[in-house]
Amino acid sequence: MSDLFGEFTFDYETNTRRKAYRVAIPGLFVHIKGRHQAFPVQDISASGVALKIETGQELEVETGQELELELLIRDKTFLEDLKARVIRHKDSMLACEFHNLDLHQEARLDKLVLEIQKKWILAEKKKRVEEN
Repeated sequence: MSDLFGEFTFDYETNTRRKAYRVAIPGLFVHIKGRHQAFPVQDISASGVALKIETGQELEVETGQELELELLIRDKTFLEDLKARVIRHKDSMLACEFHNLDLHQEARLDKLVLEIQKKWILAEKKKRVEEN
């Protein structure tokens, strides 16, 4: 990566196709505009979301289809009007990639993912301390 203000540089490699760090958040759901039910989130990142399609839930969508999503945390709207494109659809999972997000939406998604990452890191540190 190029140097940052001439202070330091770092290089990194990745062998993953993912564009952003993903987290699982209990109690996070997605409502798709025009649908009656909300779907639990399998994982989410700043660039996309994967939904669980549970037994009894039906969702007819096609790869490439544009959707408008609303993120719900404990039945309260966290973010709305998220534009997303279906990139994968299997029987029990739907993966969407966000696009055309405004700055507010990007910032809220980044903060959500970062806060969960920080909690996970603290929990891992605590676990290691307790094991030693």
